[in-house]
Amino acid sequence: MTRLPFLSQIKLFIRSLDVYPSSPQVMDQKKLVSSKLQLPPEIVHEILRYACQLSTKFAYNLCLVSSWTRNIALPILYSAVSLKKHRDNEYFLEAITRSPFSKLPTSNNAPPGNNSGNVSSGSHFVASNHVHAIRFEASSNKIVQIYQNCPNLTHIAMGPENLLWLMYFPLHQQDDFDVLLTRKPKIPDLLNPPNEPTPVWQSILPPPPNPHFALAGGAAPAPPTPPEIPFYPKIRKLRLPLMKSYKVTLKSFPRLTHLAVPFAYSTQDTQALDTWLEHPTLEVLVIVIIEHLTSEAEVRRISEWVEGAQRRNISVKVGLALVSSDDMVTAWETEVRGGTSIWSVVED
Repeated sequence: MTRLPFLSQIKLFIRSLDVYPSSPQVMDQKKLVSSKLQLPPEIVHEILRYACQLSTKFAYNLCLVSSWTRNIALPILYSAVSLKKHRDNEYFLEAITRSPFSKLPTSNNAPPGNNSGNVSSGSHFVASNHVHAIRFEASSNKIVQIYQNCPNLTHIAMGPENLLWLMYFPLHQQDDFDVLLTRKPKIPDLLNPPNEPTPVWQSILPPPPNPHFALAGGAAPAPPTPPEIPFYPKIRKLRLPLMKSYKVTLKSFPRLTHLAVPFAYSTQDTQALDTWLEHPTLEVLVIVIIEHLTSEAEVRRISEWVEGAQRRNISVKVGLALVSSDDMVTAWETEVRGGTSIWSVVED
C-alpha cells in the first residue's frame, strides 16, 4: 500500500476523530481512512492532547473511546476547572477525594510511544494530582478543602470572599501561585493588611492571644499584633480586577514578581503605577487595555506612561496587553488551557 504524505495523514487522522455514534456509511469511510494511516504513535498522542486542550467536549467524548485515549483526556480535563455554583464546589471536592477513576487501573494495551503527560500504564488515576488551575465563582468554605487536596494547584481565579477563606489557613507545600482576583474587594484594605488603620483581619478573625497581661500597677496590656498571612507570600503573580482607582501598596506581597492591572477609567491615577515600580521584587508589570471599554484618550494616556516607564526603569519590564473581556477571566481561562499568557507581552 502506498504511504500517504505526512501532512495528508494528519488531515485524514483528524477527519477520523469523530467520537459520536456514526451511521454504517460513515463507519465504512472511517475504516477506509484508518487503513491509510501510518502516523507514529507520538504524533497521535500529541494531536489528541492538543484537541483536548481546544475542546472540553472533545475530551469528554474521548474518555469513552478506549482506555488509552481516556488516559490522555482525563489529566487535561482535571488540569483546568471552572466551578460556577455552590454545588459545583461540592461535586468537585467529592470527585477529587472519592474519584471513581481512582479504582480503575489504566490499560496495559495502549499503543507504543511517548506517554509523557498521560496516566502511566498500569497505575491508578489520582485526579487531585492533575489539578493545576481552578476558577472559583461561588463563595464557599469548600475552597479550603479543595485547596488542601490539590498539591499541584498553581493558578487560582477567585472573588475577594474566597480570598478571605484562604488568607489565614495553613497551606500545602506549593510556594508559587498565579492569582486572578475576579471582582473588586468590598473591604478596602483586603489587599493591604495590616498596613491600614483598621486592617481586614480585625473584621474576620478575633484578635490573636496577647501574651502580655496587665501588670500589678495597672498598666494596660500591649495592643494585639496582627497575625501573619501565610497565603500572600506565596503569590508570585497577581492579576487585579478592574477598579476605578487602585490603592494597593504591594507591601503584603514580599515575593511578588508579576503584576497585571486593567486600565479603562480616567479616575485611575498613574501615580499608583509609579509606586508599584519601586516594589523590590517586581519584575513584570502588564497594563491591560480592555477593548470596547477604554476610550482612545485613556489608551493614549496609559501608552505614554508605559513608554516613559520603559525609558526610565531598567529593573521592571513594562508592557501593554489587549483583552476583549471586561473582567480578564476569559483571558485567564484561555491561558491555563494552553493559550497565550498575558505575561508574554513582555517576556517573549
